[in-house]
Amino acid sequence: MKVGDERQITVFFPENYQAENLRGKYVQFDVALKKIKEEVPAKIDDDLAKKVLKKDDATVEDLKKEAEKRVVNQKLTELYEDKLKPEYLETLVKKFDFALPQNIVEQEIDNLANQKAQSLSKDELEKIQGSSEKIDELRESVRKDAENSVKATFIVDAIAKAENITVTDEEFNQDYLFWGVSKWTRSSRVDEVLWEK
Repeated sequence: MKVGDERQITVFFPENYQAENLRGKYVQFDVALKKIKEEVPAKIDDDLAKKVLKKDDATVEDLKKEAEKRVVNQKLTELYEDKLKPEYLETLVKKFDFALPQNIVEQEIDNLANQKAQSLSKDELEKIQGSSEKIDELRESVRKDAENSVKATFIVDAIAKAENITVTDEEFNQDYLFWGVSKWTRSSRVDEVLWEK
């Protein structure tokens, strides 16, 4: 296509597309190419540093230090989230044994089974939907993970209380919004529960 060209394109939306009214349908779009933009690398200088760091006296050296600090922080966060935190929680879950509220375990099983079902093919889903036995198998396949998740939540909550760790509403909302944006969606049920007041 060249600038000014118009074309009609057809797009197929898969069965698991988020907008129900488009699922499994072919839709035609009329498109026009208005302009072509070329990405030009930014010139790394003090002006860029001032703009990025939002400081009138920022320099390229300041920008380099900030970039290095962010890379280090990101690597530490990844290490914590991907390795240390899961290993620590796994150790705590194995160390402590206590009765879990079955209603909460069942809710977590529902949650994990739904997540797992979303990754299945259309054929696999149809087989499960028609069979209570297959649904039970799916639920049982996530039971241990659900129990460990619930147990970890209770352990972390107990540690937070023992250490007098609190989270303000502002911190919670900020983290919740970040989580929602990073996942590109938020559960409407979670929203209903959290934002009811």
